[in-house]
Amino acid sequence: MAWYRSGTVTSVAGQNVITGTGTQWANNVMGVAPGQAFIVQRANGNTLIYEILAVDSNTRIRINGNVVDALVASNYGIQTSVSNSYSALARETSAQLALYQQLLQDWQQITTGTGSVSIIAPDGSTVVIPSLGEGSLVPIGVPLPYPLATPPAGFLKCNGSSFSTAEYPKLALAYPSLKLPDLRGEFIRGWDDGRRVDSGRVVLTGQSQSVQQHTHDLAMAYSSDIGYKDRLGTSPNSDMIPIKYMTNVTTFTGSGNYYLKANDSTGVETRPRNVAFNYIVRAV
Repeated sequence: MAWYRSGTVTSVAGQNVITGTGTQWANNVMGVAPGQAFIVQRANGNTLIYEILAVDSNTRIRINGNVVDALVASNYGIQTSVSNSYSALARETSAQLALYQQLLQDWQQITTGTGSVSIIAPDGSTVVIPSLGEGSLVPIGVPLPYPLATPPAGFLKCNGSSFSTAEYPKLALAYPSLKLPDLRGEFIRGWDDGRRVDSGRVVLTGQSQSVQQHTHDLAMAYSSDIGYKDRLGTSPNSDMIPIKYMTNVTTFTGSGNYYLKANDSTGVETRPRNVAFNYIVRAV
């Protein structure tokens, strides 16, 4: 024999409505149904048994007849089924099918929803958990390279724009300045954090372009002989440089220093090869 005893009940004498607190009477998994016995104990120790007429909700049932004694936060019991009976089998099968259907609906919300979703646990309680929908596994505020110009719903461009705490409270925790970093045309570098490779930096600070100090070994003519196109001077004090290793050579006449000007791969900045992506952040 199975029983349901969760919560407490309250009722007014002479009425057939019983109200529950902390009850899940309408949850089919619990097995409460019309025709079952509703049992309470009187103040004198005797037991009263009522027949359930209808289950209106998780916290309201009606009985066949009226309540004899008023009930105030009283304990109770409902005989949900008799073991090894056809009614028990039907009730348990129906409850399992309902539970299976509820689990499918819950997984639908978990896998396709966004943000936090509410699901019904097997005990009938409501649980709020993060969904696995688009972008939900990405922490809010983490920059992501995105292949389209327009970010998806719930994401913002890293373009230096400001935002409000009221609209994006969780994003404000990642960016207390209420301003997104401007990553247009920028590379992201790991924070030094005491390693002393890039000292003096704090998180989210920018850095201008730079070329590391270096030297080049270059043999040049240092006599007064004049070189010409594709050749250098031929004085005994000159060192020959194979022209095939040089491009865009600029020559000068007269005494003084000699210079080389290389234009093949230089530009307005120093950079590696790269592919342009649109940096975005999850905002909600």
